[in-house]
Amino acid sequence: MLDRRQFYINGKWVNPAKANDFEVINPATEEAFAIISLGDQADTDAAVSAARNAFQSWQHSSKSERIALLKSIQTEYAKREEDIAQATTMEMGAPITLSRTQQVGCGTGHIKNLSTHWKHSILKKALKAFHLKKLLRSQLG
Repeated sequence: MLDRRQFYINGKWVNPAKANDFEVINPATEEAFAIISLGDQADTDAAVSAARNAFQSWQHSSKSERIALLKSIQTEYAKREEDIAQATTMEMGAPITLSRTQQVGCGTGHIKNLSTHWKHSILKKALKAFHLKKLLRSQLG
């Protein structure tokens, strides 16, 4: 059984503030395949604080820096496609072929499209088409 009880916060894997284990069930087999932690308010606060701190530098990053980061994410994602497909199959109970061809492909496509949109400023052009005066760069949540 997979043990995924830690959270990735502020660039590292950390234990939850308070243990609250939860078994994840594969709907195709109705068997537990992983244990995860259900976070509480302290975990949420830590993640939001880390995101706000990270945004302080991210908001000043250039378009080329953002595109380079997206490309590095895309490269890492491609290296882990089989892991992602296996996880999707276990979580959704989907056939592995569907996970490999459709689910993983969707993620790859989204990352690639966002990178392309930023590179060619398509995002800004689309917003202008909706008569928006400025593109806001602020965190959500």
